[in-house]
Amino acid sequence: MRLKFLVSGANRYFSPDLSTALTLADVPRDLRPSVPDPVSGSVARLLPRLGITRSGTLFGVVNALAAHFRAFEEGALPRDTGNVYEDLTTSQRGVCRHRAFAFVVTALALGLPARYVTNEAHAFVEVFLPRAGWARLDLGGAASELRVSNAGDKQIHRPVDD
Repeated sequence: MRLKFLVSGANRYFSPDLSTALTLADVPRDLRPSVPDPVSGSVARLLPRLGITRSGTLFGVVNALAAHFRAFEEGALPRDTGNVYEDLTTSQRGVCRHRAFAFVVTALALGLPARYVTNEAHAFVEVFLPRAGWARLDLGGAASELRVSNAGDKQIHRPVDD
């Protein structure tokens, strides 16, 4: 038996139209997340390394975040210093779940609503963009050791550019 199903979503979820004039201040106040002070401090220390300023455009912030976390390389995770966020973000090591976790922490600390989405094979993020709503952002990084049974006739997912 073969079962097929169709999942539908708005085009803006996969390819949002993000105005280059928007800033983090345009995120509605009631949607702005807050994080504990130690997390905020960790993110603040790393923002210069990521090339991000809180006064930049939202377009620039999201693109800089995506570029940094897409540049992660698969390999041994860094030595645990007690701050997994900083370890992952500075080493740029890990697969999709590590990229998505660190991206979400950074976005939340900046006041940008973001959420971590995962299934049995992949993790990605969603960000809330003013005037566009929630949008998917795939950071890549599928684990090379992933083994899928009974999928010999299936294609491996290859993310497309956002």
